[in-house]
Amino acid sequence: MTLILNLPPETEARLRERATREGCREEELALSAVEQFLKSGNAPNTSKRSILDFRGVGKHLPVGMDAQEYVSNMRDEWDHDE
Repeated sequence: MTLILNLPPETEARLRERATREGCREEELALSAVEQFLKSGNAPNTSKRSILDFRGVGKHLPVGMDAQEYVSNMRDEWDHDE
């Protein structure tokens, strides 16, 4: 399998400098870094949110008002703010 990494220019420059300093190829250094990352288990946090996290989010919304009417009122308020 071939993996192509699109690194920011600063990161690529640091990778080249380190590879030169350590006397190895850039690909070897990048592969080593990826392997260390995978072994460390520091994967991004993928925790899911609970529906209960959103409790009370819409309390300020008027009950029984038509959605389009609510949006129209909001837009009218924006026009008056200018």
